[in-house]
Amino acid sequence: MSTTPVMVKEIERDGEEYIQLYYGPGNRIINGDTVLMQPFLSYEYFNGFFMLAKVPWFINYEDLSATMDNTLKYAGNNLGASYVGNEVLATFISRNQSDKRKFFRKSPKDKPFFVGLMDVRFSALSTINKQAGNYPEESLVSALINPEKKPTTLENHVRR
Repeated sequence: MSTTPVMVKEIERDGEEYIQLYYGPGNRIINGDTVLMQPFLSYEYFNGFFMLAKVPWFINYEDLSATMDNTLKYAGNNLGASYVGNEVLATFISRNQSDKRKFFRKSPKDKPFFVGLMDVRFSALSTINKQAGNYPEESLVSALINPEKKPTTLENHVRR
């Protein structure tokens, strides 16, 4: 499998460097008709998109939940079997640009800001969950800066 672009250019979007390939009208983008199956491809997608929130600029809110739909075909495993699971993950990491503690689905305007599942500042919603995580310094700062308005049932039990 090979590709023959007319021009190759390095560009920067949102602080990330990308390689942009230019093709002429009628040019073939990929010379070949087969796609190699890569078993760890789905892990790379999941880790990059959901755990670390490194979502490329061209993927929007609606497309994010569909990124795992073809993992059986291209990676040999079935992460995309449940549309509901993928939509829950996409919804959870999509936040408002102005206030990253608010979910994007509640007021979908502009483009969402994506927070990783590993980001304890925004992914852990209650104080007890922040303190139970692996990043004690970030957890403590986040719990002090963003205190809860209403404690959860678990926190009420822990406080007793």
